Amino acid sequence: QTEGHGRRFGGSGLYAQGNDVAGHMDSAACSDMTTPPHHHGHQRKEVPPPAQKRARRQAAAAAHLAWRLPMTPGTHAPDLTFEPAGACTAAVVWLHGLGDAAENWATRLEAARSRRPNWKWVHCRAPERPIRCYGSQLETAWGDFADAGAVRVGSRDYDARDAKGWYKQSIAAVHATVRGLVTQGIPLRR
Repeated sequence: QTEGHGRRFGGSGLYAQGNDVAGHMDSAACSDMTTPPHHHGHQRKEVPPPAQKRARRQAAAAAHLAWRLPMTPGTHAPDLTFEPAGACTAAVVWLHGLGDAAENWATRLEAARSRRPNWKWVHCRAPERPIRCYGSQLETAWGDFADAGAVRVGSRDYDARDAKGWYKQSIAAVHATVRGLVTQGIPLRR
């Protein structure tokens, strides 16, 4: 079995459904757009030059190989980042779910990235951690789970304390990523 493929996202039992993922992202993240996400088919698609496509593929392949390197629990490879084609106007910071990988979402969001060539995309990678509900099996995770079911109001995990400090570490990592984007000149609101 290939790591990260065919797994649930966030313990919800749901699987990503092709363009639905990009559609949900667009409607949530693009509140300044004048047309709904499902109307983008009529717009002219910008095709990056072959050299740029090649560079993106090479960067994604290198990041994928780095992610596969053996690591100790609690460590992880650098985030998978897609730089903008021109002047950066916004950024997306994406977190995958339990047992998943940045590469899976990068593939699913490829169409959304091509529609936003001047956005920077940062797919954060969760470290591998021993997850309680899976008998301490190592999984990529932002925190620990006691229940393999969805995190919902009333579930064991919904109001659970962050005893191991993993969620606190994850939040700090996301904040550091956002601060880094702001120092690169991307406005916080974008």
